[in-house]
Amino acid sequence: MISGWTPLMAAASGGSEDCTAALLSAGANHAHADRWGRTPLHLAAAAGAEALPCAELLLHAGADAFVEDIKVSSRHYVI
Repeated sequence: MISGWTPLMAAASGGSEDCTAALLSAGANHAHADRWGRTPLHLAAAAGAEALPCAELLLHAGADAFVEDIKVSSRHYVI
């Protein structure tokens, strides 16, 4: 796992819908950001079509589609 990433970040970036759903059900923090300001939603969106179900789960859990990372890139345009 990449330093500073949570299990939810790894699951979302890898497109693992089942793991993302299980972690969210267990109370994982969908708003946690790494040192670059990237949230699980940023990572799922950056991963492309294979991670779209994870992005949808994160949005349904309340993830902010307009949160920006330190490079001021928001992933709302990808979703």
